[in-house]
Amino acid sequence: MYGQLAVYGFFLYSFGPAQPLLRDEQGTSHTVAGLHGTALALGAILAGSTNTRLAHRYGSQRASWIGTVIFAIGIIDLIAFRSLTFTLLGALVTGTGGSIAINSATTVFHEHLPTKMAEKALAEGNAFAALFGALGTTLVGLLAASRFGWRGGLFLGLIGILVTRFAIYRKPIESHVPNPNGRSSGTLPRRFWIGWITIVTVVGIEFGSSFWAAALIHARTGANASNSTMTVMILALCMGIGRYAGSRGLHKASLDRLLIFFLIITAVGFAFFWTANSTLIAFLGLGLVGLGISMQYPLAISRLIRLSDHRPDLALGRASLGAGTAIGLSPLLLGIMGDHIGIQKAYLLIPALIVVGIISVIASPTHAMLATDASK
Repeated sequence: MYGQLAVYGFFLYSFGPAQPLLRDEQGTSHTVAGLHGTALALGAILAGSTNTRLAHRYGSQRASWIGTVIFAIGIIDLIAFRSLTFTLLGALVTGTGGSIAINSATTVFHEHLPTKMAEKALAEGNAFAALFGALGTTLVGLLAASRFGWRGGLFLGLIGILVTRFAIYRKPIESHVPNPNGRSSGTLPRRFWIGWITIVTVVGIEFGSSFWAAALIHARTGANASNSTMTVMILALCMGIGRYAGSRGLHKASLDRLLIFFLIITAVGFAFFWTANSTLIAFLGLGLVGLGISMQYPLAISRLIRLSDHRPDLALGRASLGAGTAIGLSPLLLGIMGDHIGIQKAYLLIPALIVVGIISVIASPTHAMLATDASK
C-alpha cells in the first residue's frame, strides 16, 4: 500500500511542477494549461463514484491494483503523446486510476488496523508519497534541460509501479467474498458534510500550491522554468518530513486541533512565499507551506472517516468527489485569475481557502467520537 501511495505522489509532484514546461511546449495560456488539473479532478470524481462498488465486488486490496493498472495506462499516454487532446486524456486516466488506488489503499488500512494505527499508517503512507514527490520534482528539473525532457521523470514512475508489484508478487491478494447485504450505503450525518468542506479546502490548498508555485517563483524571482520547477522540490520534501513527524504525534492532540495548527503554519509560510523577492525567502516560505500542508489531507481524511461512523469505503468515495472538485477548480481558477490579474494576485485564493478550512473544522468537531475510538 505504501508503494502505491509513493508512486502516485511521485507522479503528482512531477506532473504538477511540469505545467509551465508543458504550457511552453504546447503554446497555451495559463487557463488552458490548468485544464490538466481539471482532467485529474474529473478522474478523482469518477473514482469516487465507483469506490463502494469496486470495494464491494473485488475487495479493497484487489481494487487498489485495478486502479494502479489504470493509472499506468494514463502515464503511458502522457509519455507517448504531445498534443493537448492526448495530454488531457492522459491526465483524466491517471486521475481516475490513481484515485481508485489511493482510496482503496486507505480503506485497507482502516479494514485491517485499529483506528489509531490506521490513522498513523495513513499519515506514514502520505509521507512516502510526499518524499517520492520531492524526488519526482527534482528529476523533472534535472531532466527538463536534457534530451529526455520532463517526460523522462514519468517513465521512472512506470518503473516504480513495476518495482512495487514485483516486491509483493509472491504475496497473494487476499480472497474476497462480497457482503450479501450489498455495498456500503446510507445517509451520512450533517457534521460529515461540513467536514467534507474541509477536504475540499485542504486539497485545493495543496494542488493550487503545487500546480502554480513554480510559476509564482518565476514571476517573483525571475528564475527560469527549469530552475523554478526544481524549487518546488522543497514543498514536497517538507511535506514528507512533516507527515512523517506528524504521524508520530497524532496521539498527543485531537485531530481537530492538529488540523487547525497545520492550517495556521500554512498561512505563515504563505505570507513569506507570496511576498518573496529573492530565491532564499521563497525557499523559506515554500518550506513552511510544505510543512503546513503536510498533515492536512491525512488529518482531514481521518476526520471524515470518524464522522461517517467508520464506514471508510463510503466516506472515501464521498471524499474523492470533494477532492476531485478541489483538484479541478483550484488550479483552474488560479490559471484563469493568473491570465487576468497576474499569478501573484491570483494566489490570494490560498489564504481564502485556509480561512474556510479553519471555520469548517471548528464547525464539525470530532471530539465527541474520541472515547469510542479509544476503545477500538
